[in-house]
Amino acid sequence: MERDPHLPAHDEELSNFFDDLRKFWDNLGTPILLLIVIGSFGYLAWSLLTYNREVSRDEAWTDLAGSTSPASFEQVADDHGNPTVAQLAWLRAADLYLDEAADAEGEARAEKLDEAEALYQRVVDEAEHNEFKINGLEGLAIVAEGKRDMELARQRNQAVIDLAKEMPGFDTWSSRAAVRMSILPDLETPVRFVDDPNADAGQALLEDANAIIDDAVNAATDGAAESAPEEAPAPGE
Repeated sequence: MERDPHLPAHDEELSNFFDDLRKFWDNLGTPILLLIVIGSFGYLAWSLLTYNREVSRDEAWTDLAGSTSPASFEQVADDHGNPTVAQLAWLRAADLYLDEAADAEGEARAEKLDEAEALYQRVVDEAEHNEFKINGLEGLAIVAEGKRDMELARQRNQAVIDLAKEMPGFDTWSSRAAVRMSILPDLETPVRFVDDPNADAGQALLEDANAIIDDAVNAATDGAAESAPEEAPAPGE
C-alpha cells in the first residue's frame, strides 16, 4: 500500500493495521464467529452432562443407603446405570434373601435360596472388579451349603480360595472358605436324635393314671346306683 503523503508516518501505520484487520475479518470473520459459537455450545453441553452425571450418581448412592429390603435393593440396581451401585445392591439383596431363608422352611426356604443364588451369580458374571466377584462367589458357596449340595459347595469355596490368592489383602476370604470346606463332611452327615429313654415309661404312667381315673369313675357310678332309694310301689299293689 502506498504511503499517503498527507498522513504522519505513525498515523499511516495505524490506518494500515485497521485496513488489514478489516480485510482479515471480511475473509475469515464468519468462520471464526461460527467456531466461537460452536465452542460455547459445546462447553455448555459438557457442563450440563457433567452436572447430570453428578446428580445421578448422588441419587444412586442415596437410594442405596435408604434401601432396607431385597426388593428395594433390586429396584435401585434397575433404576440407576451406576454399575458399582448395582453390584452392591445385588449383593445386599442376596444377603437379605439368605437371612430370610434361614428362618424359612420347605418351599419358602428353597425359593429364598434360589433368589439369593441368582443375584450372587449376576454379581459374579457382571463384576468389573474382583472385590465384587469374590463376594459373589462366597455367597454362592453359602447357598450351595444351604441346599446341601456339598460337591458344588466345595467347588465354589475352592473358587474363593483361588481368587483370593490373586488379591493381596484378601486372606480373610480364603480363610473363611477353608473353614467352611473343613466342616462340609459334618454337614453331609444327617443329624440323628437319640430316643428318649423315659418316653415308654412316661406313656405307661399316663396309661396307668387313665386306668385309675376310669376305675374311680366306675366305682362312683356304682355306689350312686346302690344308694339310690327303691321306687315306691304303686297304690293297689
